[in-house]
Amino acid sequence: LENLLKKRIGLIDGVVFSGGEPLTDPALYEAVQTAKKLGYKIGLHTAGMYPHQLREILPFLDWVGLDIKAPLLERDLYEKVVGKRVHIEKVEESLDDLLESGIPFEVRTTAHPDYLSEEQLLALAMQLKERGVREYALQIYREPPMHTQEHPLPRVGSDYPSNEVLKQLESSFDKFTLRRP
Repeated sequence: LENLLKKRIGLIDGVVFSGGEPLTDPALYEAVQTAKKLGYKIGLHTAGMYPHQLREILPFLDWVGLDIKAPLLERDLYEKVVGKRVHIEKVEESLDDLLESGIPFEVRTTAHPDYLSEEQLLALAMQLKERGVREYALQIYREPPMHTQEHPLPRVGSDYPSNEVLKQLESSFDKFTLRRP
Protein backbone atom coordinates (compact mmCIF):
# COMPACT_ATOMS: atom_id res chain seq x y z
CA LEU A 1 0.00 0.00 0.00
CA GLU A 2 2.75 2.43 0.93
CA ASN A 3 4.62 1.90 -2.35
CA LEU A 4 1.44 2.42 -4.36
CA LEU A 5 0.59 5.59 -2.46
CA LYS A 6 4.10 6.97 -2.92
CA LYS A 7 3.66 6.57 -6.69
CA ARG A 8 0.32 8.43 -6.57
CA ILE A 9 1.50 11.52 -4.65
CA GLY A 10 0.29 14.55 -6.57
CA LEU A 11 -2.16 12.47 -8.60
CA ILE A 12 -4.78 11.80 -5.93
CA ASP A 13 -5.72 13.79 -2.85
CA GLY A 14 -7.04 11.18 -0.48
CA VAL A 15 -7.51 7.59 0.52
CA VAL A 16 -10.86 6.17 1.65
CA PHE A 17 -10.81 3.01 3.73
CA SER A 18 -13.95 1.05 2.91
CA GLY A 19 -15.31 -2.31 1.96
CA GLY A 20 -16.94 -4.60 4.44
CA GLU A 21 -16.07 -3.03 7.79
CA PRO A 22 -12.56 -1.54 7.75
CA LEU A 23 -12.51 -1.03 11.53
CA THR A 24 -12.20 -4.81 12.00
CA ASP A 25 -8.85 -4.87 10.17
CA PRO A 26 -5.96 -4.92 12.67
CA ALA A 27 -3.71 -3.20 10.10
CA LEU A 28 -6.06 -0.21 9.65
CA TYR A 29 -4.43 2.05 12.25
CA GLU A 30 -0.99 1.65 10.69
CA ALA A 31 -2.35 2.01 7.15
CA VAL A 32 -4.19 5.23 8.06
CA GLN A 33 -1.09 6.68 9.72
CA THR A 34 1.08 5.74 6.76
CA ALA A 35 -1.25 7.37 4.25
CA LYS A 36 -1.60 10.47 6.44
CA LYS A 37 2.20 10.83 6.76
CA LEU A 38 2.41 10.78 2.96
CA GLY A 39 0.15 13.82 2.88
CA TYR A 40 -3.15 12.21 1.90
CA LYS A 41 -6.53 13.18 3.28
CA ILE A 42 -8.18 10.19 4.93
CA GLY A 43 -11.77 9.03 4.59
CA LEU A 44 -13.53 6.12 6.26
CA HIS A 45 -16.75 4.22 5.52
CA THR A 46 -18.11 2.44 8.59
CA ALA A 47 -21.29 1.03 10.10
CA GLY A 48 -20.20 2.32 13.50
CA MET A 49 -20.13 -1.04 15.27
CA TYR A 50 -16.58 -0.54 16.60
CA PRO A 51 -16.48 2.79 18.45
CA HIS A 52 -13.22 2.03 20.28
CA GLN A 53 -11.38 1.44 17.00
CA LEU A 54 -13.01 4.53 15.50
CA ARG A 55 -11.78 6.66 18.40
CA GLU A 56 -8.23 5.39 17.84
CA ILE A 57 -8.10 6.65 14.25
CA LEU A 58 -10.42 9.67 14.60
CA PRO A 59 -7.51 12.14 14.95
CA PHE A 60 -6.23 11.11 11.51
CA LEU A 61 -9.54 11.28 9.64
CA ASP A 62 -10.70 14.09 7.37
CA TRP A 63 -14.14 12.67 6.52
CA VAL A 64 -16.39 9.76 7.56
CA GLY A 65 -19.37 8.08 5.93
CA LEU A 66 -21.43 6.46 8.72
CA ASP A 67 -24.00 3.88 7.62
CA ILE A 68 -27.03 3.83 9.88
CA LYS A 69 -29.36 1.09 8.71
CA ALA A 70 -32.67 1.85 10.44
CA PRO A 71 -34.19 3.92 13.25
CA LEU A 72 -31.97 3.60 16.31
CA LEU A 73 -34.95 3.09 18.58
CA GLU A 74 -36.11 -0.01 16.67
CA ARG A 75 -33.62 -2.76 17.54
CA ASP A 76 -35.66 -5.57 15.91
CA LEU A 77 -35.93 -3.66 12.65
CA TYR A 78 -32.23 -2.74 12.73
CA GLU A 79 -31.33 -6.40 13.20
CA LYS A 80 -33.70 -7.43 10.41
CA VAL A 81 -32.03 -5.00 8.00
CA VAL A 82 -28.51 -6.02 9.04
CA GLY A 83 -29.35 -9.72 9.20
CA LYS A 84 -27.77 -10.33 12.61
CA ARG A 85 -27.74 -9.26 16.24
CA VAL A 86 -26.62 -5.65 16.61
CA HIS A 87 -25.41 -3.53 19.49
CA ILE A 88 -27.16 -0.30 18.55
CA GLU A 89 -25.51 1.37 21.53
CA LYS A 90 -22.18 1.03 19.72
CA VAL A 91 -23.58 2.73 16.63
CA GLU A 92 -24.92 5.53 18.83
CA GLU A 93 -21.53 5.83 20.55
CA SER A 94 -19.79 6.16 17.17
CA LEU A 95 -22.31 8.79 16.09
CA ASP A 96 -21.77 10.75 19.33
CA ASP A 97 -17.99 10.59 18.86
CA LEU A 98 -18.30 11.92 15.32
CA LEU A 99 -20.61 14.72 16.42
CA GLU A 100 -18.15 15.74 19.13
CA SER A 101 -15.08 15.46 16.89
CA GLY A 102 -15.92 18.25 14.47
CA ILE A 103 -14.78 16.05 11.59
CA PRO A 104 -17.01 16.36 8.51
CA PHE A 105 -19.21 13.30 8.12
CA GLU A 106 -22.25 12.03 6.33
CA VAL A 107 -24.81 9.64 7.76
CA ARG A 108 -26.35 7.48 5.07
CA THR A 109 -28.98 4.80 4.85
CA THR A 110 -29.47 2.29 2.07
CA ALA A 111 -33.22 1.73 1.91
CA HIS A 112 -35.65 -0.73 0.38
CA PRO A 113 -39.42 -0.49 0.97
CA ASP A 114 -39.56 -4.17 2.06
CA TYR A 115 -37.38 -3.19 5.02
CA LEU A 116 -37.99 0.50 5.68
CA SER A 117 -41.36 2.13 5.25
CA GLU A 118 -41.60 5.84 4.56
CA GLU A 119 -42.66 6.34 8.18
CA GLN A 120 -39.57 4.52 9.39
CA LEU A 121 -37.34 6.59 7.08
CA LEU A 122 -38.83 9.76 8.57
CA ALA A 123 -38.46 8.42 12.12
CA LEU A 124 -34.78 7.73 11.46
CA ALA A 125 -34.30 11.19 9.94
CA MET A 126 -35.91 12.87 12.94
CA GLN A 127 -33.71 10.90 15.34
CA LEU A 128 -30.61 11.95 13.41
CA LYS A 129 -31.70 15.58 13.21
CA GLU A 130 -32.42 15.68 16.95
CA ARG A 131 -28.93 14.35 17.66
CA GLY A 132 -27.35 17.08 15.53
CA VAL A 133 -26.64 15.34 12.23
CA ARG A 134 -26.38 17.95 9.49
CA GLU A 135 -25.61 15.84 6.42
CA TYR A 136 -27.74 12.85 5.42
CA ALA A 137 -27.84 10.69 2.31
CA LEU A 138 -30.58 8.27 1.36
CA GLN A 139 -29.28 5.57 -0.95
CA ILE A 140 -31.98 3.58 -2.67
CA TYR A 141 -31.26 -0.13 -2.84
CA ARG A 142 -29.99 -1.40 -6.16
CA GLU A 143 -30.12 -4.97 -7.29
CA PRO A 144 -26.78 -6.78 -7.16
CA PRO A 145 -25.66 -8.70 -10.23
CA MET A 146 -27.64 -11.96 -10.42
CA HIS A 147 -24.57 -14.13 -9.94
CA THR A 148 -23.82 -12.62 -6.52
CA GLN A 149 -27.09 -13.29 -4.74
CA GLU A 150 -29.68 -16.05 -5.06
CA HIS A 151 -32.78 -14.07 -4.15
CA PRO A 152 -32.28 -10.35 -4.53
CA LEU A 153 -34.97 -8.02 -3.32
CA PRO A 154 -37.31 -6.70 -5.99
CA ARG A 155 -36.33 -3.58 -7.88
CA VAL A 156 -37.32 -0.35 -6.14
CA GLY A 157 -39.69 1.87 -8.09
CA SER A 158 -39.13 5.57 -8.62
CA ASP A 159 -42.07 6.27 -6.29
CA TYR A 160 -40.11 5.20 -3.18
CA PRO A 161 -39.88 7.27 -1.23
CA SER A 162 -42.62 9.68 -2.23
CA ASN A 163 -41.89 13.26 -3.20
CA GLU A 164 -43.55 14.40 0.04
CA VAL A 165 -41.15 12.31 2.13
CA LEU A 166 -38.18 13.49 0.07
CA LYS A 167 -39.18 17.12 0.72
CA GLN A 168 -39.40 16.43 4.46
CA LEU A 169 -35.97 14.79 4.42
CA GLU A 170 -34.47 17.65 2.44
CA SER A 171 -35.85 20.26 4.83
CA SER A 172 -34.51 18.37 7.87
CA PHE A 173 -30.79 18.63 7.09
CA ASP A 174 -28.29 21.25 5.97
CA LYS A 175 -27.36 18.86 3.18
CA PHE A 176 -29.56 16.02 1.94
CA THR A 177 -28.54 13.74 -0.92
CA LEU A 178 -30.69 11.19 -2.71
CA ARG A 179 -28.76 8.45 -4.48
CA ARG A 180 -30.72 6.29 -6.89
CA PRO A 181 -29.29 3.44 -8.96
